[in-house]
Amino acid sequence: MANGDKSSVPGYIGYNFFNSFLNGLRETHIPLRIDRSVMSKASGSQVSATLQTLRHLGLIDENSKPNESMKQLVEAAEQDRGAVLKKLMVRSYSFVINDDFDLEKATGHMVAERVREQGVQGSTLTKAVAFFLSAAKDAGIKVSPHVKAPAAPSHPKERKRTSGQ
Repeated sequence: MANGDKSSVPGYIGYNFFNSFLNGLRETHIPLRIDRSVMSKASGSQVSATLQTLRHLGLIDENSKPNESMKQLVEAAEQDRGAVLKKLMVRSYSFVINDDFDLEKATGHMVAERVREQGVQGSTLTKAVAFFLSAAKDAGIKVSPHVKAPAAPSHPKERKRTSGQ
């Protein structure tokens, strides 16, 4: 992980799940702590990925306590949510959204390299870039059309040996 800081690892939850989670909080309320009980229908891996994403975006602290940024994002009117998300993205994804990196002219490999430098690899890299691209689109952040999530790594299946070989 980059600098050994777990909060520096970019989010890798499915963006639709992320949005559904936020909308669910909007319909109910933001609890004092975000934990498994708030995502009772989610798998263990979805819960972990959601908490990591919320931490990376600066929406919860290390104890999973929501903050003012979480309140702003959840309570934002639909037409204003993109602007709130953009502020979070600019802060949390400074490794790809900055003056030294032209995201509008980057390639998929260039973005993947930047995400990989944050300590992400394997299939999580694919998920992290996909999350970033979806969130950037909703936030109105311009991204080169050449940037796509990298293909998930394939693991060739071992061939079964037949008797006599």
